[in-house]
Amino acid sequence: MKAFELAIVTPEGSIFDAPCYQVDIPGSEGRFGVLAGHMNLIAQVKAGLVEVYLDGGVMERMVVAEGIAEVNQDHCTILVEKGTYLKDLDIEAIKKKLELVRHQLTKECTATLHEVQLAESEYLAAILENFNNAT
Repeated sequence: MKAFELAIVTPEGSIFDAPCYQVDIPGSEGRFGVLAGHMNLIAQVKAGLVEVYLDGGVMERMVVAEGIAEVNQDHCTILVEKGTYLKDLDIEAIKKKLELVRHQLTKECTATLHEVQLAESEYLAAILENFNNAT
């Protein structure tokens, strides 16, 4: 199987930049996989699990917030608001933060702040869901 370049980038910088053999991405229309030679594509990414398949069957798993994926035959770039490796998480802190964000969603606020809080809630919920599925 042929490798291709994958970059996962947040506003703070790159969280992954290396060749891989496959990446599975949480798209707004459902999960989709990318292999070398994929047709050109721009897709909306929703908060969820990204699985990256590396040489020797090694897999990296990370949860990303919403964003955009751009794919061509030999490169895939995923631009997201934030992302984290599942292995690097303090799950109890994530649970507390999600509880706080959900509580804030019940309070009256501006539409922009509500949108930010909702996106954060979706990201944290995706972390918990995928952490629980991984254990």
